[in-house]
Parts: sequence; structure tokens; C-alpha cells
Amino acid sequence: MVTMGLHVALTALLSALLTWGIAYAFYRRRLGSEMQKMLGEIQAEFEARVKSGVLAAGTELLPALREQVKLGFQDALRETQTGTMVEQYAGAVNRSTDALANRLGGLFGLKPRK
Repeated sequence: MVTMGLHVALTALLSALLTWGIAYAFYRRRLGSEMQKMLGEIQAEFEARVKSGVLAAGTELLPALREQVKLGFQDALRETQTGTMVEQYAGAVNRSTDALANRLGGLFGLKPRK
């Protein structure tokens, strides 16, 4: 009785292993390469969509960001002392604003301002 139960258990185990082996071989030969190809296509399309979305959002938001930065610097200058100190800072602010705008423009693929 015990040996018959052991034979049944071993047969079931070997049958399961053989089934898994055949399924794995089929997957590797037929489905694996097709699935990898499909995943590659999906990944390329996803990357293209994300890139276009980021560029569109950046292009849309860049003018508002530039304006806010400019207004922030102008407010800061108004609150400082007048005279030569403001003139010194004005030159630095203009250079910094232009550098920031050029870097952001480069990030979003826009031509640098002259």
C-alpha cells in the first residue's frame, strides 16, 4: 500500500516537472522573443510619449517661470537700498536671469536668447 502511494506521488511529481519543462521550452522558443519584441516596442513608444509630454509642459510653463523670476528679482531690488548698491545688483541680476533663462531654454530645447 505504501509503495503504491509512493509510486503515485512520484508519477504525479514527474508529470508536473515534465509539464513545466515543456511549457518553459515552448516559452523560450516561441513566446519569449515575441514578448521581448513587444516590450521593446512598448518601451520605445512610452519613452517618446513621456519626452513629448515633458517638452510640451516645459515649453508651456517656461514663459511664466521667466516672468515670475523676473518679478521676484525686481521686488527684491525694490526692497533694497537705493543708489549704487542697486545699480551693482541690477547688472548681476540681469546676467543671472539671462543665464538661468538660457539654461532652462537649453533644458527644454529652446534657442538661447541673445
